[in-house]
Amino acid sequence: MSLLADEDIAFYVEKGELGITPWDPDALNVGTALQPASVDVRLDRYFLALRPSTEPIDPAVDNSHRFDAIEVQDGDRLRLDPGECVLGSTFEHLAIPPQMIAHLHGKSSLGRLFLLIHCTAGLLDAGWRGYVTLELKNLTGCPMYLYPGQKIGQLTFEIMCSKAIRPYGHAGLGSHYQDQPRGPVPPQGWRNFTHGLPPDSELGVA
Repeated sequence: MSLLADEDIAFYVEKGELGITPWDPDALNVGTALQPASVDVRLDRYFLALRPSTEPIDPAVDNSHRFDAIEVQDGDRLRLDPGECVLGSTFEHLAIPPQMIAHLHGKSSLGRLFLLIHCTAGLLDAGWRGYVTLELKNLTGCPMYLYPGQKIGQLTFEIMCSKAIRPYGHAGLGSHYQDQPRGPVPPQGWRNFTHGLPPDSELGVA
């Protein structure tokens, strides 16, 4: 696979194959979002805060009821308490072509303040479209403020050796987050949750 540089990213966006909306048509000249090998993304105003509870979290069931919706008004900010877990989302809409993948990374300045922007979900698969849901957590022992519109992360892009024959959203995949709308989306893995291991006799190991 090949990692895209700034000029490559701009080429694929302006060609219409990679979707990043909004996009500055003068990104290579005056834009501040386009970095040497990545694109900065901003934090939107919509959040889902995980409600504190002693009830065990079961990934096999719908956990939407555990979240409280928050909309930060113009000029305001979100207070993220120590250890608090909140789902946010990017202001930018992404559309990844079937021959490309993207990776979400944190910004170094926020990392040095010990803000986690995703737990494990850093991959934007080939063919995925939508607003990126962020898994935000304050790792410090003091409250932290987050501002809608601030740079929250950056995306890198890689060209695969060939197009995916079953890109994200394909009917055979059971994809949960295709065309993800503006604002964070709670976990949907319960919809086709599977568990249980095959018997040892099926492992094919002597």
